[in-house]
Amino acid sequence: MAVVESRLGRAEVVVSLVRGKSVVTSSVHASPLRVQPMPTASSQKAGAASLIVTSLGGGMLGGDKVRTAVTVENGAKAWVGTQSSTKIYKKKSLFGGEATEATIECSVGQDALLVWAPDATVPYRGSAFRSVSDFDVAESGSLVAIDWAQSGRRRMKGGERWVFDEFASRTTWRIGNVTAQDSIRLRNEPARFFDLGSQKRDVFATVSVYGVRAKSVADRFKLAAATVARSRGARVRRDSSSDDQELQAFAAKVSALGLSRVPGNDDSLVVARLVAPEVEDAYRLLAWCLAPLEAELGFSPYADRVHATTGPDQQQEEEAFQGETTTPLFSLTNNMMVQEEKEDDHSGEKGPSTAWLAMALQIGDSALPTGGFAHSSGLEAAHQLGVVAKHDERSLVNFALAAAATQEQLYAPFATASRLGRDLTKLDAHLDSLLSTHDQAFLASKRQGAAIVRVFVSFGLPPLKVTHGAVAFGALARALQFPEDVADLLFVYTVVRDIFSAAIRLGLVGPLAALPLQAETMDLHSRSSRRQKKTSSPDNLDTALRNAASAAPLIDALHASHGLLEMRLFQT
Repeated sequence: MAVVESRLGRAEVVVSLVRGKSVVTSSVHASPLRVQPMPTASSQKAGAASLIVTSLGGGMLGGDKVRTAVTVENGAKAWVGTQSSTKIYKKKSLFGGEATEATIECSVGQDALLVWAPDATVPYRGSAFRSVSDFDVAESGSLVAIDWAQSGRRRMKGGERWVFDEFASRTTWRIGNVTAQDSIRLRNEPARFFDLGSQKRDVFATVSVYGVRAKSVADRFKLAAATVARSRGARVRRDSSSDDQELQAFAAKVSALGLSRVPGNDDSLVVARLVAPEVEDAYRLLAWCLAPLEAELGFSPYADRVHATTGPDQQQEEEAFQGETTTPLFSLTNNMMVQEEKEDDHSGEKGPSTAWLAMALQIGDSALPTGGFAHSSGLEAAHQLGVVAKHDERSLVNFALAAAATQEQLYAPFATASRLGRDLTKLDAHLDSLLSTHDQAFLASKRQGAAIVRVFVSFGLPPLKVTHGAVAFGALARALQFPEDVADLLFVYTVVRDIFSAAIRLGLVGPLAALPLQAETMDLHSRSSRRQKKTSSPDNLDTALRNAASAAPLIDALHASHGLLEMRLFQT
């Protein structure tokens, strides 16, 4: 049978400053990508270049591999968008069932401005999409970049919501001597990680803002984040939010908008995480926050995408959603992993040692001082923003499942590598880079690491020179000689235990009710976590470290909102 190669596409653009105007001085494209300059009278008057990168058919097929490179030279400014949403069509056997892959490489020169503002990516059922974005920005340059996605073809007959095979997005920012990363990877139909409470959510976005020419955009995102939190019932300082009636009207429709700052430059990189029920809600908020760019570009990005309607009646959807059945409680009886010491009837030899058992039980005990009231994994913000209500057991379990999925996908590879004796300093630096765009998660990881280091010393072990919790946990598991399956189980269990402990302290659920919910969460997580290969083999572990990513954008956005809360029990 003949083998058909995957299609390769490229789009390469250079924008230069010529006689005080920004112009496209080089443009090359190859199917399925196309570059189309979109000059308007207003953009030309503002001296900005305006163009779209699109594809034949409005999307990409399974097996397509495309590369987009944009260079904005010193002093120039450019807006790059798309004609409409980018559809990711399902994988086809014709192309070997390969994933669709997109590489984005952007370079921003001194005193230059790049506004990377495409419409959302829409992955279809059966699709697999992986994107890698690199933004190399001069210290005096400016950047606004949006990476966002919709749940799928939600309103088609039968409906498609979060039913793709894989959606992975990794972004790296290099600004001066600072390097930061953000990574998301969604698999196995993650609708339950978005549909907490009585609301379905179909859009998530990550927005990065940097530089003097984008400072007004960063200020607007700061106001919008506080206004969203206040409109959803969280207690924030009134002077930190906006009284703008237009903003208040659509801020109430946004589920979460969290903000993080990456230190290291005079003009910090700001990363905003947004989750909303409808794409129209996201368009409205993005258009409001990006409106100050009209002075630079001659037009306001996304303003033409805002329509008079706001989607279907949310109350009807909530009522339908509440009518769905909840998942029954499961018992952990069949999942107990305690190995008892057994004596062989014939040889007298003993089975595997359980000397580690007492220490494992102590590490898994909620009394272990690894943070106390330091962190709630975003649960406190989720409660104040009305996403997880009191006695809403279904939402609490799904919140914990989402946190467990991120614990396994983002943090567990580092714990495993540490337990296997990998270089702790390199692991610490790698995780530091991945968490640098999420200051609340970064701080929580550091506090957990410091607590585990204290536990290390209290056990009479040599002092540990690491800073992040996952790396410290792996080193502790190695020192105490935990078996691989026990270490893996404990690592996920600790975050689930901490969430239900936080839920009890916040008054969301009683201690007796929390016990079966915690058991259900662990059981459901173990059922959904079917690993094809063990990550402990060198090749698989290296792949897991490269692919380490968050599994729950809604939890990320809620967690990033924690710093906005005026009254709070937990520090992070």
